[in-house]
Amino acid sequence: MSSIKTAMQRGVLAAIIAGALLGACSDNDRPLEPAGQSGATGSAGQANLAGAAGESSSDPCVSGQVKCDARCVSVSSDPENCGECGTQCETGEVCSQGRCALTCGGGTSKCDTRCADLNSDPSNCGACGDACDAGEVCSNGKCALNCAAQQSECAGACVDTQTDRANCGECGSICSAGQVCTAGECVLSCQQGLNACSADLDGAGGAPASGDVCVDLKRDNDNCGSCDHACAAGQVCSDGKCAVSCGGTDSKCVTEDLTYCANLKTDNTNCGTCGTSCGAGTVCSDGKCATSCGGPSSICTIDNVSFCANLKTDNTNCGTCGTSCGAGTVCSDGKCTTSCGGASSICTSGNASYCANLQTDNTNCGTCGTSCDAGESCNNGHCEITCGGASSACGTGDNAYCANLGSDNTNCGSCGSACGAGEVCANGRCGVTCGGADTFCGASTPYCAKLQSDNANCGACGTTCSAGEVCSNGECTTTCGGVNSMCSKDDTDYCANLKQDNANCGTCGNTCAAGQMCSEGACVVTCGGGDATCSLNGTNYCADLKSDNVNCGTCGTTCGAGKVCSNGACTTTCGANLATCGTAPAQYCADTKTDAANCGSCGNVCAAGKACLAGSCHSLAPPNVCASGADPGDANLTWTVCSASGAEAWVSMLNHGGQFHAEAICKGLGYTRLGVHGGTCGTVCGYCQASTSCSANGNKNFDGGGSCGSDALGVILCNTVMWQCLP
Repeated sequence: MSSIKTAMQRGVLAAIIAGALLGACSDNDRPLEPAGQSGATGSAGQANLAGAAGESSSDPCVSGQVKCDARCVSVSSDPENCGECGTQCETGEVCSQGRCALTCGGGTSKCDTRCADLNSDPSNCGACGDACDAGEVCSNGKCALNCAAQQSECAGACVDTQTDRANCGECGSICSAGQVCTAGECVLSCQQGLNACSADLDGAGGAPASGDVCVDLKRDNDNCGSCDHACAAGQVCSDGKCAVSCGGTDSKCVTEDLTYCANLKTDNTNCGTCGTSCGAGTVCSDGKCATSCGGPSSICTIDNVSFCANLKTDNTNCGTCGTSCGAGTVCSDGKCTTSCGGASSICTSGNASYCANLQTDNTNCGTCGTSCDAGESCNNGHCEITCGGASSACGTGDNAYCANLGSDNTNCGSCGSACGAGEVCANGRCGVTCGGADTFCGASTPYCAKLQSDNANCGACGTTCSAGEVCSNGECTTTCGGVNSMCSKDDTDYCANLKQDNANCGTCGNTCAAGQMCSEGACVVTCGGGDATCSLNGTNYCADLKSDNVNCGTCGTTCGAGKVCSNGACTTTCGANLATCGTAPAQYCADTKTDAANCGSCGNVCAAGKACLAGSCHSLAPPNVCASGADPGDANLTWTVCSASGAEAWVSMLNHGGQFHAEAICKGLGYTRLGVHGGTCGTVCGYCQASTSCSANGNKNFDGGGSCGSDALGVILCNTVMWQCLP
């Protein structure tokens, strides 16, 4: 970059103008001087005004003042000699740190027509108008005989020459606009996102000179990724890397022979389209030149160049336009401070400091300057791959990938947990059985089948029922209703109640002897289990008078077509909480909430090893501790099992708070309803305790907190919560 003109033609024009030109005097059209090239300097980039007034006197001014028209003044605050002798501020302006401005900046207060530092000004010590006596100095807002440690006396004011922009390195040495005083040296202070790089500028008569300019290392073709790293011809700098195309929200622009990347929504020189420049007093906001900035930003204008700045957070425009915070400080709520609010930390890029949340900031993850790659996000200070849907992140670094831990045979239940040959992953577990009531079938092409009801896999994989038959309870039969079983005699199939049929007692064909009857599947002399002894054609048998349609209330009382025996009475409907099952005349009453043979609906039989709970077949085995998954309504929210048994499960949020569909998660784990719940205080499987996890549980806190309504998926719990699942 050989000239200012060349620099201004690049896609970072607004960044260079807002950063490099801030180093020039702007109030009275004084000539542009690059940082480190002032005509009369003390340290690099700072004017030693003690000898810059052009006057000599045998009666010099006190340290920190200069003589202007035979009068000693402080050019850092004198509105008639602001920055240098003879520079007068306009009506309504004040002189703030050697610059004419509308308001006082840099921690100073307006006292009448002057800006005063109430901590060090002997004429306004602690408050406007409170002057110190002759021989006293103002130190930390109080009049004293001497300055405090690490302070120097400049014109009766106690200042720190290591950080004071009006007395940088020595009394009266004022830093130029856009510079801050660091370790007694004036250095260029760039806006957040920009870095100071050395550049060749045009000196007097075309002679080369060097200075610092503010550049965007993510977009500057001459300083791509780092200072002096130039992109080759035909390439552009995109996201700090030389490439043939621009990434992110940038577009490729061409000016004369220069190709560069520009954000058409915010670039003042490429607003909406390449080459469209916004006029003085306007800025580019959302691709249009406007007189107002979007969001919380305000318009600032320096040397006729307007730009948007957030006066609450911008280190170079803190509280007011042009007010820069020193190195090691950041702008927080419009004031320069040494600490960030909330969970943020101070980070520094070049000479610019800013606040960042190292736990969640993708460009400062874990430590300042550590950026997460595309497809990753910063979680708890670590860059992690971001998976959508019901998938979870497995692997680390370049080998990270997404997997569904509920069904992935190579990552079953947890990352890297592979199922063996012939096994499948169902609900996060390897086995030859599938989830729910299904069974693993097939060799070359595995699939799941319900052996209790699948006509093509009845009782066993590949067993097919013949035409006219159905698979009932794992057997091919004609359909027997209720508690009846299929029996056969002389090649004729028929239905029999093996608990009461004297000719098929316990098993088909097992006939009770004379004088005996079948009760609960056994031939006995008397009936048990609440049954009554009835007789038909001289043969005794047992009957449940409360539910037997042919012995309803009393032996021999038969219920008519369309009626069933309920509680010993023939009725068209079953009693409360009971359902009418079977077909006439073999109808019966069943509790579909608890009956494993009629679970949820008549004829829906729960598989072996499962119980009917609240009308649903559930596995009796609890979920594994530390089993985890994503919320059915938000794949970015994850949960984990802290503890589990057949009686209850304890579930906690895992990655961060949000809106958890706790009722739906409980049902997905095999339970039927949501129990008590409460907050976690931001911890996992504990309450306000450090280092708790699913494998190291803390305290339970079921205080009822977290309720926030429901939707189609059921009850919702909000924020960082834990809850109980019940069968």
